[in-house]
Amino acid sequence: MVYNSFLDYGNQTQPDFSGLSDINASSNPGSLFSFLSGNSLIKDPNNMSFGESFLGGRDLQGNKIGGWGMPLFNVGKSLLSGYQGFQEAKTARDTLDFQKDIFNRQFESQKSLINNQLRDQDAARTARDPNYKSTTKFL
Repeated sequence: MVYNSFLDYGNQTQPDFSGLSDINASSNPGSLFSFLSGNSLIKDPNNMSFGESFLGGRDLQGNKIGGWGMPLFNVGKSLLSGYQGFQEAKTARDTLDFQKDIFNRQFESQKSLINNQLRDQDAARTARDPNYKSTTKFL
């Protein structure tokens, strides 16, 4: 199958996979694939190997026997998720503290700027008009 053009993409004939064998765990119960997928045939549930007890499998009647590997994985996943949430909360607190500090600095700067402007305006009015009553005298 050769692609002659990018413009003709999707109009080529589809490959034929009918000659390939189907990978199915139930058709080959002793394969590595069936063992890793947790579908291995366990003849005696009371006498399982480490791998069978970890991954689980199926008994002779076809009932699924769960292993202890997945619950262990879920516990580890929950612990890591909790740790990650703790780290995110700590980062959020640090970010909030930083933003509050920046706000307070800008507020103090703006406050002193406005107060200086008002003092300058008051001094200019007092210099122009000697009868002007300065606000600093009655504040």
